[in-house]
Amino acid sequence: MFASLSILQIPNEVTAFRGRYDMEMTMNEFTERQHFRQPLLWIGLGVADCAMLFLGWNSLFHSAEYGDRAVPFAFLLIIFCVLLGVNALLWFMSLDTRIDTEGIHYRFTPFIPKYRTVQWTELRSVQVRHYRPIVEYGGWGYRIGVFGAGQALNIRGTVGIQLVFQSGKRLLLGTQKEDDARVILTHFGFAQLMQ
Repeated sequence: MFASLSILQIPNEVTAFRGRYDMEMTMNEFTERQHFRQPLLWIGLGVADCAMLFLGWNSLFHSAEYGDRAVPFAFLLIIFCVLLGVNALLWFMSLDTRIDTEGIHYRFTPFIPKYRTVQWTELRSVQVRHYRPIVEYGGWGYRIGVFGAGQALNIRGTVGIQLVFQSGKRLLLGTQKEDDARVILTHFGFAQLMQ
């Protein structure tokens, strides 16, 4: 059904979008990669790391001054290693989305390391929609929503590509490229898109 689409059927807006965004979008494909690079997140993690270093330094070199109230250095070292692990996890975590003639492909590294493909025939509907990450899914990341919201894979923001499967299962893929996602989904026959 979708393999027979020709380049002439693509809206003229596609070329306008390609110039405005730093992304890869050809006439038949949309790709996007997102990372956790929010400044406030990294400032908060940096403050926590520095606080642990300060506490560790005090515990190691000034523990006699605090007597029994001193926090054991081994405990602080474990906490610091856990924090570094969280830093590394967030730094290397990424959400990759690709939309092409075959369907919608996604991976959420490191939790879903290989692309999963959702073929067009598996979907009842696809919508680009605004959502409330904290209320609907409890935040960002690899999330399971409450009250039938389904799963969400998101990095930041409040816009996502909502997939509803033939089975009724729901999956939301966060996107920072709302306009481009709308154009490519319209191209593949999903013209009813929500605001």
